[in-house]
Amino acid sequence: MVKKAFLRARQFARSVQARPLDPPEMAYLQTILTPAQLALFKAFPLYEQRHALNVCRTLTGAGFGYDRDLLQASLLHDLGKFDPVTGQSIPVWVKVANVVVGAIAGPLYRGWRERQSSAGPGHWRYYFWLQAVHEARGAALAQEAGGGPRVAALIGECKKLQLQGDKAALALGWADDLN
Repeated sequence: MVKKAFLRARQFARSVQARPLDPPEMAYLQTILTPAQLALFKAFPLYEQRHALNVCRTLTGAGFGYDRDLLQASLLHDLGKFDPVTGQSIPVWVKVANVVVGAIAGPLYRGWRERQSSAGPGHWRYYFWLQAVHEARGAALAQEAGGGPRVAALIGECKKLQLQGDKAALALGWADDLN
């Protein structure tokens, strides 16, 4: 519990302090992402870009640099938290609220989040719906942008794959939690 709280606090601090990616980092992304995926990635808020790159680097450092599908999934795993139609993305305050309220209210809160689609873009509740469905949305967006079925599965079905012992999904979850 203490370790998880520390990791979440570190994630928050990194989000607030996120700096733009530099040219070598952008060149690195071009070796992994398709042009359409890169365009979506660039539309992310800085804190999402930095988080995704940190997840990717963690995986590369752990020996997964050979797995292009996993690296694409690591860079796009939170793509569903972004709405390319409206340009809206989940703000940091909603991320904090999701963690805190989710820890306190659990399943009741998750059910409430999933019912917020009627709020529509521009309404504060819409962000909570984006959070609830970001895995499935992200998988579809990544696939539309040139990601293969495995990339989509790692994004959209990561928790299910982890329960099945999928090494790539387990590594993605581990790296995501660390960053």
